[in-house]
Amino acid sequence: MIFGRRCPICLSYGPSPCVDCIGSMQAPRGLVVPDGCTDMVALVSYSGNGRELVRALKYRGHRDATAWIALNLQRLLEVSRPAVCTWIPASSTSRRRNGFDHAAILARRLAKEMRIPARKLLKRTDKGEQVGRSASLRGANVAFATRSKVDRRVVLVDDVITTGASFRSAARVLRGAGATDVYGVVVAATPKR
Repeated sequence: MIFGRRCPICLSYGPSPCVDCIGSMQAPRGLVVPDGCTDMVALVSYSGNGRELVRALKYRGHRDATAWIALNLQRLLEVSRPAVCTWIPASSTSRRRNGFDHAAILARRLAKEMRIPARKLLKRTDKGEQVGRSASLRGANVAFATRSKVDRRVVLVDDVITTGASFRSAARVLRGAGATDVYGVVVAATPKR
């Protein structure tokens, strides 16, 4: 039997996410642009149903919601002639556990909405995940290298921004490889305490 799409939050059949769950998500507050980024946008706060949306995509493979996410992120972006969309690559531990790189899926869908190419420009050189680490350990842990020369305006995608360490590190590497602007894009921003 074939079933239609389901809301990744409440699991009701229909739009992904459903209208009720979209209405209950909070807007991000206090979003800080990480050093090295030209701008930063977030769709929702990483709390309540915003958190559940990210967790459903990241850990339960609910990819239907990427269409809604990409469409709404594209509406938030104010980028003049972006050239390429890329993503902060998941750790090898995360890719093995989940079977996919959720940020790559988001970036490819956003690139499709923006009508620009998606390319894997970064590779991880650190060991391990950021989840559960303190702010000081996040900054010390994350490291990237570029896979090729970058001479464009880059849209850089990830699922969540907490301290900004991943974006600072990735933006530094992309700019070092020739990027003129790096626009950070996330589904959710962790609320500041």
